[in-house]
Amino acid sequence: MKQALRILALVLFLAILGIFGSCAWMKIDTLELNPIGDASDRDWDKNNCFTSELISQSNGAGIAAAVRDSVCDLGFGVDAERYYVFVRKIGDANSHGNLVLRFDATADTPPPIVEWATPSHVRISYPRGVFPLTNPVSRLNGISTQFVPTEPYTASGFEGPNVHINPQRDSTDDMRFDLLPLPDRTPNHPFAPTGEFSVYGCTHEFLGITQPTLNVLERLREHLEDIRRVTGSYPAALDPILVRGLAYSDGTLEPSSVVPGLRVFYHRFDGSYALEMRFPDQERNYRPPTQYDDSFPARAFTSCTIIHLGTVNEIRRAGGYVTDAGDHRSPILFTPRLGLYSYAV
Repeated sequence: MKQALRILALVLFLAILGIFGSCAWMKIDTLELNPIGDASDRDWDKNNCFTSELISQSNGAGIAAAVRDSVCDLGFGVDAERYYVFVRKIGDANSHGNLVLRFDATADTPPPIVEWATPSHVRISYPRGVFPLTNPVSRLNGISTQFVPTEPYTASGFEGPNVHINPQRDSTDDMRFDLLPLPDRTPNHPFAPTGEFSVYGCTHEFLGITQPTLNVLERLREHLEDIRRVTGSYPAALDPILVRGLAYSDGTLEPSSVVPGLRVFYHRFDGSYALEMRFPDQERNYRPPTQYDDSFPARAFTSCTIIHLGTVNEIRRAGGYVTDAGDHRSPILFTPRLGLYSYAV
């Protein structure tokens, strides 16, 4: 009798579990996620969803291109995420009327990136192959939108202590920064720190590690331009430049002889020049002297700067410089024409 009761209890338990599971999957199948990234929408589940604005770029003439995401908790540890792009007047709310792009996200899907080519033309880059891609609007209120599907290779993966950019396709490495293709025009402020294009953001800590490097690079760029204005050309050669590393001391970052710093190599080519940046945590078999972020300057740098990506052939066609990476998996380079960039696998 007791055995029969145990079997009956087990059957009832499994039946109840099946009902809950079916309801959960029905919810997953039927819930239309927030279609505009706005909690006022009729399909928005206020108890299980939240939204945030990731990027907002102005065209300088009163129009903004904004990127938002929405994440909904569907229960049983299942989340669903979407990305949205809106083009609207600054101060206006997001709405169905100014939504120009929407797509579902999966684990480690980078957000779309917006760039104004002109005040009336915005370029939107997004990972190639995302599905479904809905509501692409090519023109809205006098603004033309260009959609650029980009291979989602734009990542910096961490393999033990080593960092490398653009791991093999289909890699499980985390997506860390932007999907920006090579620029159509010369960047105005290539060494201005920004967290807008980083999936994880430019934290105060990352910026503290990165800012001294950006200052050195900007002074070097200005120095090279001064030489060109006086002599008519860039110098034929420069000695490598060492940017001293930083380490925590009593809670603050101080110049360090323990943590290695960035090395900058100068290359003259085709009437221009390239700066090659070699971070210690890009080297093979790097052994960090501490377990803190101060020992991983490349990780901080890629989170606080805009780094454009392209294949080797794309970079060459755009007039960029390609170097033998040597012990570095993916060098980060700078040219006046392209700004900061790296190679795609």
